[in-house]
Amino acid sequence: MRRLWVLFIGLICVNGLFAVTSPFMYTPPHDLLVLDRYDFSQDEISASLDSQKTVYESWLSIPEAYSMGQTGLFILDLFAMRDTLESAGRHQMQIVFDMLDELFYTAYYIETSFYSITDSVYDQYDLIDNMYEYMHEGKDDSLIMMINDIQVHLEERYDETLDHVDNTLEKLSVIGDTLGTKFDTIVASGQDFIFTVGYVEVLYDTSTGLNYYDTSTVAMIYDESFLSVNGAIGHLEKAVGKLGNGIEFILSSDSLALHGIDSLIASAQYFQAACDTLNNYSMYSFLDSAMLRNVEYGFAEAEELFGGKTYPLGETDIRPVGIIENLHYGLYRTWIDIYWQPDPYVYSFRNIFPSGLPAAFVEQILPDMVIDPRDSRTELENYMTSLAVQCSVKLALDPADVDANTGLGYISLFSMLRSPTREDHRRACGRRRNDSLSSITTGATLTTPMRSVSSAPGWTIIITAC
Repeated sequence: MRRLWVLFIGLICVNGLFAVTSPFMYTPPHDLLVLDRYDFSQDEISASLDSQKTVYESWLSIPEAYSMGQTGLFILDLFAMRDTLESAGRHQMQIVFDMLDELFYTAYYIETSFYSITDSVYDQYDLIDNMYEYMHEGKDDSLIMMINDIQVHLEERYDETLDHVDNTLEKLSVIGDTLGTKFDTIVASGQDFIFTVGYVEVLYDTSTGLNYYDTSTVAMIYDESFLSVNGAIGHLEKAVGKLGNGIEFILSSDSLALHGIDSLIASAQYFQAACDTLNNYSMYSFLDSAMLRNVEYGFAEAEELFGGKTYPLGETDIRPVGIIENLHYGLYRTWIDIYWQPDPYVYSFRNIFPSGLPAAFVEQILPDMVIDPRDSRTELENYMTSLAVQCSVKLALDPADVDANTGLGYISLFSMLRSPTREDHRRACGRRRNDSLSSITTGATLTTPMRSVSSAPGWTIIITAC
């Protein structure tokens, strides 16, 4: 894992080497010169790097220049890693483009075939003649062969991709081992040094009309640069470990959920520490300080979120970490618990909404009918009668009241299901409840302690547990 972090951060640094604006206003002696890819041929660039590599290898035999030599070789290995990835990417893109080209050509051939068969067709005889000509020319066989070849070629290119990925990973593994060894050697040496990287390009002088070589300083690498990366890698390893532990704790059991959240908080803190470790003068040649601060602020916000921070959500506040805390209890159970609260308007949904939901919203989801199977038949009938009276009063004021019609429909349905004789069923259906019964089919919410099914809008029925 440590070698992977060295590769990852090293790749970021080598890409940032020419992306970050140079902070240096003077031109010191350069320990490494990088030739511009557009102004110099690949042979010239390779020859330059090979000659500099020879110099760095000679420095290894000089005690006071040992870390400088290792740094030069380390940077050349980073360039090799970058070139390997770029070459692999170009090769893979060529594989993809070749396959797409074949697919597009086959689609074009199908289109032209269809056009040749259907062109100038005025009756079935023209169609038959076109098809005969198409088949006589052997175009149908060509089309079948092309379609069959696509599957074969897809399999071949898939195998080629797997071989290419294996070869690339093998090359990167070798480079990674070399990079890791050099990195550890530089960190362990404890030598103080400054390694300067220059960039050479060909510019045009308008006053003389001649080209000239311009060398600018793009990076100054300090011994502190390696120490900073080493410290950041330590924090990143801990951060990833805590992240994995946190997710495992949260998913394992309810009793460990809080420990999991604490691990996520610790993970965010380690990520912040890694960003803070990299945000110093020795890394400014590769990494943008403002970018690092933004990433650090992001992890700081994650720490506050896992710590219980609330965020405004319309007319209320939401505490996102409460969702994680109640995963094992069940978010659905958390939701329906509102129906058993002494005061539903202050129910916090187990601290997901600390100040509760808006009163208007709670009013919409409160139950219109509560059925307790433990009640006697007389108690249930009296309860239904009182509800029927309330619904009748609403219908007297507004015959089109959906809630009232739905309520009477459910009451009639309940009466029909509870009636012991067919005559009672007939009487229940014969009452003036057609609108009420039909309104049930438009959907409400029938809620039990463990499940919910859809019924009529605006109506919520609670069946309490026995």
